[in-house]
Amino acid sequence: MRVAIFIFAFLYFMTPVMAQSRPDSMPVYPGCETAKEKMPCLKEKLLDFIAGNFNQDILFSIKDSSSVQMLITFIIDTDGSLTEIHINSPYDSLNTEMQRVLSKLPKIIPAKKGQTPVTMQYQLPVSFDIKK
Repeated sequence: MRVAIFIFAFLYFMTPVMAQSRPDSMPVYPGCETAKEKMPCLKEKLLDFIAGNFNQDILFSIKDSSSVQMLITFIIDTDGSLTEIHINSPYDSLNTEMQRVLSKLPKIIPAKKGQTPVTMQYQLPVSFDIKK
């Protein structure tokens, strides 16, 4: 059986949730430092990383759906690591695999208020469109 898998993450809905005021600079994915638009570059790099590292064989076990949505909530810490990762989908196997993939992400340049790195929480909806 051949399966085409499309992964979508809508980072324009990737909502920073902050307890403090808006930072002066948003987080930057490695390699996006010189990009004119840093958030679209972050979106592209995250999607590429997820698509390239997600074990798509896990999606073969999903028999009752042609698409799966998950909501990922995480904090980009002051050192650029992802912490407090919470993944919500109807399938534990997908949650576990996404946790594994996100744990391999390179450190992200954190958001800053002035010259001081600050933590930011994000919500990231991801959809897997499974075409059989």
